[in-house]
Amino acid sequence: MGSLDGLGFQFTEQMSGFLGVGERDPRLGVDKGRSEATPVSFDVRIHIADLGRFLRTPLHEAELTGTVSFAPLGGTFPVRRGRFNLFTVDPQTGIRHMIHAFLFTARDGRTYYLCGHKEISDDPGRIDVVEDMTRLFTTVYCGEDDQALVYGAGELYFRLRDGQGPARGIAG
Repeated sequence: MGSLDGLGFQFTEQMSGFLGVGERDPRLGVDKGRSEATPVSFDVRIHIADLGRFLRTPLHEAELTGTVSFAPLGGTFPVRRGRFNLFTVDPQTGIRHMIHAFLFTARDGRTYYLCGHKEISDDPGRIDVVEDMTRLFTTVYCGEDDQALVYGAGELYFRLRDGQGPARGIAG
C-alpha cells in the first residue's frame, strides 16, 4: 500500500429514495415515504485525501460534500461536516457497513443529521452484493447527531445505470 500513500481519490455518488416522516425504521419508512410521496435524495462527492492511509486505517474515513434534497424540510441544502466510512464492522452483528453521515440546515433554520448505512454481508444461498452496495438504510435526526430525536427514516438507492464512476479519477 506504500505506493498509494499521498495519492488522492474522489468520486461522486447520487442516491434517491423515500423517507417516512415520523418513522424510526428505515425498512418501514421507505414504504410510508413512497405512499406519502416524500422523496429524498443527495448528490455528494467523496474525497479520500490519502488512499494508502485510508486503506490502512480501520475506520476508513473520507470527506463527504454536496447537497441533500427533501421537500418536506423546504428544498435542497448544502451538506456540512460530511463523512464516509468504508467497510466498518458492526461489533454486534459482524456485518460490514458503508456509512454516509452529514449535517444540514433546513429552511426552518434547524440542524438535521442524516446517517445512513449500507449493510455488506454474506447471505448464504444469495448473490446480493449489488443489492447490498446500492441500498442505504437512512435515518434523519432533529439535531447534531444520532442521540437527537428521530425526524424520519427510509431507504435511498444508487442505481447502477446512473453511476458516473470516478470524478476526475485519481489525483496525486
